[in-house]
Amino acid sequence: MPQPDFYAIFGVSPSASQDEIRAAHRELVKRYHPDIYSTSGDKARATEKLQAINQAYAILGNPEQRKQYDASRVEQARSAKTAAQQRTAQVRRARSTARPKAPPRPVRVRKKFRWKKFLTVPWLAGTAAGVTLFTVMAFSLTREPQFSPVWVLWQKTEVEPAASGSVENAQAWEQLGAFALRGECAQNLKYRVKLDQEQGSHVFFDEANATVAITVLLSETDAALNTKGLLAAEKSVTKRVRHYECRTVQIRQPDSWLQRKLRQTGWVR
Repeated sequence: MPQPDFYAIFGVSPSASQDEIRAAHRELVKRYHPDIYSTSGDKARATEKLQAINQAYAILGNPEQRKQYDASRVEQARSAKTAAQQRTAQVRRARSTARPKAPPRPVRVRKKFRWKKFLTVPWLAGTAAGVTLFTVMAFSLTREPQFSPVWVLWQKTEVEPAASGSVENAQAWEQLGAFALRGECAQNLKYRVKLDQEQGSHVFFDEANATVAITVLLSETDAALNTKGLLAAEKSVTKRVRHYECRTVQIRQPDSWLQRKLRQTGWVR
């Protein structure tokens, strides 16, 4: 049966001197003396505690008894340690025999991803080309038709014989040229009006915008050359009227090669 820890009862270490043990004994006797308690329950507990204190002092207060007690404590601790080691060995043997030892798991070697294997010049060039082609195709498929303003110079000529009073050889409007700016169209209009004015035409010019002009040329024709058989002495007068006008129109920009091919396949309208 294990002996009680007398050192713990006195609250001292196993290396305490005899004087420290005697001083601790006196303090405990004063604290737990039954006469200082009033109730019977407290007196009984104090008496029991005082008996344990006196028993501990009977062993620790005697040097010979203390040596035997210390030796028994060492033997008891050694026995307890040996028993604990035996129990641990038994548990280990039980575990080793109860469970078969599993084979070791194979070590998985995780392959490290190497960017240098993919970031090569051909790979980067192919990726850039693919992204560029995709961007161009997407832009061609989604881009709306583009229109740009263009100034066009138009001309219309009317010939009216003075004798008949009806217009003959009237021409429809014809395009003389296309210009990016209104000033270029107006300059060309002034040039053509100047040529008609040198031939003797009367000019009616819109000075405000310089985009509209009318030239009128009166000319005499010999009656002998007339197919209607008029008298030779008679003369006929012909009036030629020319209308010039600069108009702005919206010209659709030409499609790219890719857009033309896509329109041919029917993917883009």
